[in-house]
Amino acid sequence: MVSTSEATTIEGVTLVQNIGEALQAIVSEVTDVSDLMDEIAAAAARQATRISEISAMVEESTAFSQNLFNETRRLLPQLSFFDLGENEARNRLRLAS
Repeated sequence: MVSTSEATTIEGVTLVQNIGEALQAIVSEVTDVSDLMDEIAAAAARQATRISEISAMVEESTAFSQNLFNETRRLLPQLSFFDLGENEARNRLRLAS
């Protein structure tokens, strides 16, 4: 009976040790997953910042393009005042062909 009790105790101690090791492994894995999630969150925040910056640049570029278009429309009628030699260039093209 003593030997049975001793064997049961040793078996119980071994099981507790195995459970302790398993729990330590679980804690380690959970810590690793938590670290990865922190890295993902930080990367997502950096990406969101960059997307905002790109969006702002696109807005600025769009505004600049619109201003340039409007300025071009405003200047075209004034350009017709100048003789740019277009007729002469057309005549040369006709003669060359």
